[in-house]
Amino acid sequence: MSAPSKKSPSSPPASSPPEPVFRRLRRGGGALPLLWFILTRRLVHWVTMLLLALFLIWFGNRHPEALEELKPPGASRPPAPQGVSDWLQRWQAYLGAATLTMALLVWFGEVHEDWVESRPKLMTSLFMFQGKPAIVCRHVALASPSDLRAWAQQVCAQTAKQRFLDFYPRFHVCRPCLGRLRPRAWDRKTGRGKRVLAWIKGEDVYQHFVIQFHLREWADSNQCWYLNAADPRSTARRLASEAVCELLKTLPEWPELTRAARWTSSAPSAAGAGASEKDREETLT
Repeated sequence: MSAPSKKSPSSPPASSPPEPVFRRLRRGGGALPLLWFILTRRLVHWVTMLLLALFLIWFGNRHPEALEELKPPGASRPPAPQGVSDWLQRWQAYLGAATLTMALLVWFGEVHEDWVESRPKLMTSLFMFQGKPAIVCRHVALASPSDLRAWAQQVCAQTAKQRFLDFYPRFHVCRPCLGRLRPRAWDRKTGRGKRVLAWIKGEDVYQHFVIQFHLREWADSNQCWYLNAADPRSTARRLASEAVCELLKTLPEWPELTRAARWTSSAPSAAGAGASEKDREETLT
């Protein structure tokens, strides 16, 4: 009886599941989470508007003569207005409706801003060298937008195992956007009902910030430190810069970042690191 054949060490490894990537919300994709936020966080506003509407209905039924003056001009062609006050009296119903509409729009804008600020925040930081990515940290938790620059520098320095990163004072920050991580990080043991409720609540909707720096010096322009913090199995590893560029094509802000990094394509290489270090020491002294 022949022994079972062992797997050849040169055989390709099993394909790993795709890493989570950030996908921007489609138009209207945040309608249900926003509605849930309004119903739960702005319940006092809803109760106040409901009571006001009930009061107006009751007042209109008890005193119909008080609403006669608020009726807009009908099809019976009333006499021509004699002055500005007559015009205002005729159109005060329309003016009141326009004022109410503007107030509702302002209220909705403030509620939408509060909902966006309440979303958990993620950060993607990139350090570029000669137009190529040198350090990339994706989907890192961010406490506050005010900590974006300092937190990005610290995380990237730890990822690259560097105590000091020499970069230009110029950096680029993209406009934050809302989106979801795909594939979703749902627990397989979670029931279908809980998953649907979490989707309606928008628990997986994040506010994404992207910041890009430009390094003055880097040891190898063809290698990049890469970390995807949204994947719990992922660790910081070194990849080829071309492979990281392919991974970053899923980033919605990648075309904008590519245009912002073009000016560094002609930056001095690491061969002139000694001269730049000497100049920096002379400047400090």
